[in-house]
Amino acid sequence: KYDDVQLLFIDRWTRCHTVNTILKQDKTREEWLETVLRMREKAPDLFLDEDITALADFLTERGKMMRDDVAAQIMVDKCLVCHEVGRILLERKSRKGWEDCVVDMRVLARQKFHKDWFSGEEFRLIVDMLVRTQGS
Repeated sequence: KYDDVQLLFIDRWTRCHTVNTILKQDKTREEWLETVLRMREKAPDLFLDEDITALADFLTERGKMMRDDVAAQIMVDKCLVCHEVGRILLERKSRKGWEDCVVDMRVLARQKFHKDWFSGEEFRLIVDMLVRTQGS
């Protein structure tokens, strides 16, 4: 049992699926609930009764937040080229920590792709989203 539903999600979901699938789905809470129930049918030892609704709520909230957010789309288009989203979801950082991380990625992208991978405005949007969703 996890107090943090995000850790529960990562522990249960990534046993069979990539975390990126949440970003590609446009499901209602009821559809996520059906999905989690199907997962429990396949692996009943992994899901407590209270996990079901917690996971469905998390998937609904996080999926909507990511799909509706311009920064999330930038992240999907530019960050997930190199990173599995699970790696990002596991990290919690302060604003300064995320700024330093995104600066480092901007420098690496410039070296690898020989161009600015994202603009200053995209930098701000990405950092703001990471602080909002993964802030310490």
